[in-house]
Formats: sequence, C-alpha cells, structure tokens
Amino acid sequence: MKINICVPLFNRGSDITNLLQNINSIKNPNITLNVIIGDYHSTDVDLNQIIKDLEIKVTVIQIDGCFNLAKSLQICSDTVLDPDELIMHIDADTVFDNWSELFTRICNYVIQGQSYYCPIVSTEGRPLIWNANYNGKVYVPTHDHGGSGLILIYNSDYKKSDGFNNSEYMNERGEIWGHHETIILNRLSFLNKIRPIESDIWLRMHKRDKDSVWYSGGSTNYF
Repeated sequence: MKINICVPLFNRGSDITNLLQNINSIKNPNITLNVIIGDYHSTDVDLNQIIKDLEIKVTVIQIDGCFNLAKSLQICSDTVLDPDELIMHIDADTVFDNWSELFTRICNYVIQGQSYYCPIVSTEGRPLIWNANYNGKVYVPTHDHGGSGLILIYNSDYKKSDGFNNSEYMNERGEIWGHHETIILNRLSFLNKIRPIESDIWLRMHKRDKDSVWYSGGSTNYF
C-alpha cells in the first residue's frame, strides 16, 4: 500500500525538518510512504539538504505567489495518478507517535468508495479535553470538532470529490479564503467519515499572530 503525504509549506523550517525525520523513521513493510511538499519558496530551510539524507522519497513542488494552503494541497494531490493509492493531507507541524502500529491501524479505517479517516488530534502541551459540561463535544486547541489538519483517503475518492475547487471560494478581489477543512469535508459527504480521537497524532505549537510567517507576503490567505 502506498501513501502519498501532501504537505503545504511556507517558512516552517524547523517543523518540516522534524516532520520529514519523523516520517523517515516509520518502518512498515506493508506501506510505502511518498512525501510531496507544496512549498511557497521558503527561505528558512534548505529542503534539498534535508532530503538527501533521507530514505523516503520526497518531491518538492515550488509554487509562486502568496501562501495558500488549499492550493498547495490541491497541487500536491494532483500529482498522484494511481486511483488505488492513498492520499494524506497533513500540516507541517504534525507528529506521529507509536508509528509501528499507527499506520497499519489508520489504513484499516479507509475503505475505497466507502470511508475516509479524519481524526481529532491534539496540540503540543495542550491535550484533548473531555468534559460533560461542554455539551458532549470534544474541544481541540488547534482544530474544532468540525475540522482536522489530517485526512487520509483513496485517490479515486478524492478525485471524485473534485478536491479543492478554489474558484468557488474566491472573494471579489480574487483571493481564496475560508475554512479549507470545512470545504473538503463537505465535498466528501458521500463517504463515511471515520473520526476517532487520535492520541498518536499531535501538532507542534506554532505562532498564528500577525508576526507569524503565515501572514507574510501581503496576502490575506492565511487560513
């Protein structure tokens, strides 16, 4: 089984370095991992230098313009041609723990033409909270109960959903904006969503204020 891991990137050098090293450490004889990075010309990391020492295959696609997460994920996903391969969308700050068991387990959740995997994950130093006073909902520091920074799906099902059709989400200035996670989850409504609380996947903390690189380049496309 082959998993194509799509990662959007702009100036998250330490995060992408840790992520690639983390993925490179995953050893599973039944799974081949291929990483595709959609990079908006990052200046804080030499990806070629990192990649040359890795065992896994990593492809870097340089994208012009201001950072747009949804566009990056779509460009990366479009490079996957085999309908029977898996596509995984993740953030650069993702960490996989207990990987020897994790990848076998999460692949079993995904059934072609029937279901996809979209877990609730936690953030570094701030665990998932369950409290009856929260009306039975799980509140996650980075992602609410309706979104996710990670999706695992068969390529055939992703293509059927039309992915991120960015033209439908432009404002009057031609900028793409909105909650990309909600968009794609709505497009995948023809499948069963497998959404467990996933303790073996978490996100590193990173800045999201206006001093962050996510707001660089004069763009409002920082979702």
